[in-house]
Amino acid sequence: MNKYDVEAIHFDDYFYANMSAGGSTSGEITIVDGPDQKTYNDYIDSHPGCPYQNDSATDKANWRRNQTDLLIKLLKERINEYNTKNKKFIQFGISPTGITYF
Repeated sequence: MNKYDVEAIHFDDYFYANMSAGGSTSGEITIVDGPDQKTYNDYIDSHPGCPYQNDSATDKANWRRNQTDLLIKLLKERINEYNTKNKKFIQFGISPTGITYF
């Protein structure tokens, strides 16, 4: 925002990638087998008392969603702070991912 004359920041379809097992939280192979398991374990180890368990695919799915929520929240806060400080009106928007049920 400092380098360019930005009017808006827009994310087109934000979501957490379904890495490993197609995002499955049950079955023989789940997201606990995914490539981000070390990051997940490190998070749990560095946050004593957090509600997540290392071996729970459901907990990991919840953790992934929470991390995405935190990113979006922080980005929106930073844009708002920038706008206030610089008397700007940079907008922020996201197009939701569509879910189709057959």
